[in-house]
Amino acid sequence: MITLTAKIVAKKGSEGDLETALTALVKKVNAEKGTLEYVLNKSLKDPCVFMVFEIYKDKAALDYHGSTDYFKENMKATAAFVAEKPQIEMYQEITRIDR
Repeated sequence: MITLTAKIVAKKGSEGDLETALTALVKKVNAEKGTLEYVLNKSLKDPCVFMVFEIYKDKAALDYHGSTDYFKENMKATAAFVAEKPQIEMYQEITRIDR
């Protein structure tokens, strides 16, 4: 499995617009079979900071996600609300707690 985190910082005053756009994307990603988790988070310290936590079955699932028209359209639509380039980190899962 591949875990990805994306830290996205909104421009001051655009937090609500960015949150709305990212929330709409999560609803579409829900249909992707290879995307196991896709969680949108907002910082408790700074309402401009969002973090998306993503888990993919494999590299093919990650590649599929990034190739979808709705993902590309969302990235274009949110560009006006983002203060800086998103910080992307990828990880290989080692172990987990399942509950």
